Amino acid sequence: MMGARGRELAAQRLPGTWCLVERRPTVARSPNAARRLRALAEIQKMNDKMGQGISQVGENELVVSELEHLEEDAKVFKLIGPVLVQQDLVEVKANVTTRIDFIKKDVARTEKVIDGLQNRAEEQRQKYLALKQAATGGAVKD
Repeated sequence: MMGARGRELAAQRLPGTWCLVERRPTVARSPNAARRLRALAEIQKMNDKMGQGISQVGENELVVSELEHLEEDAKVFKLIGPVLVQQDLVEVKANVTTRIDFIKKDVARTEKVIDGLQNRAEEQRQKYLALKQAATGGAVKD
């Protein structure tokens, strides 16, 4: 009787099976498939960056809405390292609004990059399917 660790090692040794320990296939991929996988990984990385930017916009908009409730003579502090530094309310509102605009522009730029990467990944997919179809001499299902 084989234990769980033994089954994992046995699965690693079978050609064409998924490696249970490393969670990646043990068979080699074509260069086109490798390029497509790199493009998809880059898309995922950019999606993560865009999600982070969107959450930062939300946080900063919450700060602006909280600052709107303050009176003109309210004391506002900014944490710089281990020190709280007093700042002017008007200056803080302007800084946060500028930061929101900058982050929104960065998110828009990231969306354009994602669109380009998706187009490139689709082109790689089409090339892969064309090569596969040429190799098999018939129709290929995706």
